[in-house]
Amino acid sequence: MERLKKESLNPVSAVPAYMTRKEEIRKVSRDCYISYKGNRYSVPWKYSGRECRIVEESSILKIEIDSSIVAEHGILTGTGRTSRKKEHFEGLLKAIREENSAIYEQKVEERNLKTYDGVI
Repeated sequence: MERLKKESLNPVSAVPAYMTRKEEIRKVSRDCYISYKGNRYSVPWKYSGRECRIVEESSILKIEIDSSIVAEHGILTGTGRTSRKKEHFEGLLKAIREENSAIYEQKVEERNLKTYDGVI
C-alpha cells in the first residue's frame, strides 16, 4: 500500500468507461432505408439514393449526410427488424403526385368559339 501512495495511481474503478464509436458508409435505398447489422432504419425520403455516414454511439445509430445528422434510431436487437419513423415519409406522396402530374399533364389548346360561328 505504501508503494501505491508513492506512485499516486488511481484505482481502476475511478476511471470512466470510454465511449466507443463505430462509423461506416452506406447508401440510402430508394425506399428510404439503410441496412445496418441485419436491420433496416428509415431516413427522410429526400435523401434516398445518397451516401450517408452511419455512426454507432452507445446504442444509438446516427445517420449523417453532408455533416449533419438527418436521423437517429435506437439500435435494434436481433436481425430482420425495421425501425421506421413516420416523419421521414411526410410529404413523399405529395411530391410523387406533383412529379407525375407534371409529366403526364395534357395540354389542351384553347380557341375562341367565334371561329366556329359560321360553320354549319
